[in-house]
Amino acid sequence: MLTPDSALTLAFDPSLLPSSLQATLPSGIHLRPLSSTDHSRSHLAILSVLTPTPDPGPEAWLARFEMMVATKGTYYPIVLVEEESDQIVALGTVLIERKFIRGMGIAAHIEDIAVSARMQGKGLGKRVIEVLSALSEELGAYKVRLWKHSLGQAGADVLASRRSWIATLSTKVRLAVLQGGC
Repeated sequence: MLTPDSALTLAFDPSLLPSSLQATLPSGIHLRPLSSTDHSRSHLAILSVLTPTPDPGPEAWLARFEMMVATKGTYYPIVLVEEESDQIVALGTVLIERKFIRGMGIAAHIEDIAVSARMQGKGLGKRVIEVLSALSEELGAYKVRLWKHSLGQAGADVLASRRSWIATLSTKVRLAVLQGGC
């Protein structure tokens, strides 16, 4: 059973998330910011889809979460939670870079897009990218960078086949898909 957002300590204000995108998710999937209790909701197991992610233990995980939250305006991790099991099934993060150029503008970096193995092929990774792109726009980013290595090979292959989709993500924010290794 899904834990209500009001009962959780979230990484950032959930009102920043575009409510219109919740309606595009499959039935039974809930969008929210990362929570202080998500260590127990398969957070690291989902990240391990991308790269080896050893479990540092609940205390160290919580310390990292609290550090990210304390660095206000920089880390915006989101999760998609399966309502029936209250477990994370997909996730991603947008990092905000403060710049001197563009009138002291900000650039956004989409990182760590991951979908649980059993939920792959349902479009959840695409939805995570859409949410993070819209969130970047809401935060005032003049551009969004998405490194292919943040997606894993399967995600990079899907992205490469959907160039027209990338062009329609946002009319205000330029999305650059960049090559690069981990």
